[in-house]
Amino acid sequence: VLVYAIAGFGSVHAELPLICLPLFVLLALLFSVAIGLWLAPLNALYRDVKYIVPFVLTVLQFASPVVYTSQSVLRDQPDWLQFLYRLNPLAVVADGIRWSLFGAPPPAIVSTVCSAGLVLAIGVGGLVFFRSTESLVVDVV
Repeated sequence: VLVYAIAGFGSVHAELPLICLPLFVLLALLFSVAIGLWLAPLNALYRDVKYIVPFVLTVLQFASPVVYTSQSVLRDQPDWLQFLYRLNPLAVVADGIRWSLFGAPPPAIVSTVCSAGLVLAIGVGGLVFFRSTESLVVDVV
């Protein structure tokens, strides 16, 4: 909001990458909430889930371009593998933040829209799962 207010008053000339930065942060936030909607009831029902989550987070960190760039991984890879890699919402978020702040190549529009749709599907599925297991979780807790 502050960036938009500063740009509105003319103090800073905001370009498209900087304007899109909050959208990529919002996508990361929604992905976290969507995963949390699945993991919260599972953790309450099955206590071993808390031991699996750090392992999954480590794998997800290495599957996302946090330390490396997407271009370095996807160079000379087939198109289907590139598309599959870009379905990872965190890959789109990392590429979008690099584009917004550091001038790296922007993420593809198709992969951004597909990742947003995937996050939406995971979130809606998580919400349905959370609501359906709510009575079981209350009895356990």
